[in-house]
Amino acid sequence: MSTPTLTEIYRDMLVNSGVPAKTVALNLRKSYTTLLRELNPDDDGCKFGVDLQAEIMRQCNDVSPLRQLAYEVGFRIVPMHNVQPDKENLCEELLDDLPALASYHKSMMENESLESVNRKMHQAINELEVNFVLYRRGMLRKAG
Repeated sequence: MSTPTLTEIYRDMLVNSGVPAKTVALNLRKSYTTLLRELNPDDDGCKFGVDLQAEIMRQCNDVSPLRQLAYEVGFRIVPMHNVQPDKENLCEELLDDLPALASYHKSMMENESLESVNRKMHQAINELEVNFVLYRRGMLRKAG
């Protein structure tokens, strides 16, 4: 069995999302028939535009096309919805970055073990991810 194409993955995502395809098409500002043509792997004359990929994944609440694309180029995706802030607001979270980053840098300068450096690197990365999650929430609230 061959690996499905991204077009096939998008089509299956749309069909199995539980969200009516007509609703998705309306939210993407496309006609229903155009959307179905774009997601038809046998129709070479009409293909889904790259600029709408993130939006259709949001509409269908499914990242399987992104997961497949990452797999094809040797990567994996990691969701950020498990990242939980531990401070009241973004400004307070931002203050955690510098100590975490300094600890990471210091561990390398002092030739600590790989395990220690790796642990501190992930702590610094986590601090940055938490900032992004809070920032994104704020931006989504402003846009919504």
